[in-house]
Amino acid sequence: MVISEILFLISIFLLITYSYFSLILVLMGLKDGKQEKQKSACKNYPTFSILIPIRNEPEELVKELVQNLRSLKYEKDKIEIIVVDDSKRDWERNKAIFCNMLNYKVKYLHREKNRGFKPGALNDALKLSNGELIVCMDVDSRLPRDALVLAASYLENDENSYIQYITHPRLHNFISYGYFIFIEFRNSVFQPALHRLGFPLIIGYGYIIKRSVLEEVGGWREEALAEDLELSVRLASRGYRG
Repeated sequence: MVISEILFLISIFLLITYSYFSLILVLMGLKDGKQEKQKSACKNYPTFSILIPIRNEPEELVKELVQNLRSLKYEKDKIEIIVVDDSKRDWERNKAIFCNMLNYKVKYLHREKNRGFKPGALNDALKLSNGELIVCMDVDSRLPRDALVLAASYLENDENSYIQYITHPRLHNFISYGYFIFIEFRNSVFQPALHRLGFPLIIGYGYIIKRSVLEEVGGWREEALAEDLELSVRLASRGYRG
């Protein structure tokens, strides 16, 4: 048997294995697609630091994000916004939007060099933050109004280390509609299945994690191509659950 035939058989085996695994995830996700929301009242309301890395973003997106942050139902003095801006242009405009339109404490860092890209920006933001709970957002992600209240209640349980909110991408062209379908399938099927298996993935935006846990695992790996997936693996390997 020649090498090409061996490689072909290996490829077929891997494809079949992946297909069966995907089918199992789909069946588990469909069975457990609806998860109950945490509704118990929070005894102690912790402080939040919302970390936002941005780079050369349209003004419209920045303003939409600010409006979303303004709508959050939580004690204003327990929220701080940390923006790390790697923009080559318009960063002063972005800073004015965040500082003038928000009634929270805002810390704004403009970096001349985007060291470590997004995970590097998140690590720099973490150093500036003081919150007990860390919120990671992208400029085009949006949180539900009661996200912080529910997260405070959920993470008050010592067994829970982080929570992933489902956010929906903006629909502005044909490609975004295809992406939207993929995101909806992932959120409604694959995420619930992985949660049942004890390995819920962190998506790169819209998640909230305990500061103590994040610092214990060493923050974000700046050399990682997918810092969210890499962080998920480290959290799971150390027994942390979401």
